[in-house]
Amino acid sequence: MAETIYSEPGIEVLDNDKILLIRCPKCHRENWALEVISGRCAWCGYNAHEDKELKNRMFFQIMKNNRDVLNRLKDS
Repeated sequence: MAETIYSEPGIEVLDNDKILLIRCPKCHRENWALEVISGRCAWCGYNAHEDKELKNRMFFQIMKNNRDVLNRLKDS
């Protein structure tokens, strides 16, 4: 089962490279249930897989989390 590696309001990124788009950041509407797993908004066409700003936020948050884990391990 896939685990969430990054989340922000309306979006979850799983460790199997899937992006769940629950609520669209562009049109702010709740996504149609069958489109959530695709990462695309059923209403306005926003595609989370093509959003470079989302990928940058995700990358830096994952790097920060990994750095925090490494620092905790080093200090213990």
